Amino acid sequence: MIKPKVLILITLLLSLAITATAEDTPEEDLGMYAPNAEDYKDRGIAADVKGEYAKAIGYFDKSLDENPNDGTVWHYKAQTYKKMGKYKEVVECYEKTIEFYDTVIASNPYDGESWWMKGNALKKLGKYGRAKDCFGNAKEYGYEPGDE
Repeated sequence: MIKPKVLILITLLLSLAITATAEDTPEEDLGMYAPNAEDYKDRGIAADVKGEYAKAIGYFDKSLDENPNDGTVWHYKAQTYKKMGKYKEVVECYEKTIEFYDTVIASNPYDGESWWMKGNALKKLGKYGRAKDCFGNAKEYGYEPGDE
């Protein structure tokens, strides 16, 4: 007969082993819900923070497959490529970011945050004059960095 303390210890160890395995297994393989674009974006950010840049790019790509018009994902992807030293890809991603914010601004020209984000992308591409104009518009429409 197994003693209660040993049984508890065995149960705890098995639980830890299952949890550790589950963290590295996509939810779709566990029979849980299918991840959406936001889930993939969050996973990409987490992988980037861990320094797992190729994995992060893969998650950002999956997020963009679900929602190709998410400017924030394009922005994160550009930042990750920059860490990888892939500057051609950085430029492409920031251009997509700018396209996204152009669309948002076209539908709501008073969206100060979108002006600010577009300005950031332009600044990172070295387009300082256009970036300054965007920052001015952001301020005019009441947005200051840190408001989010």
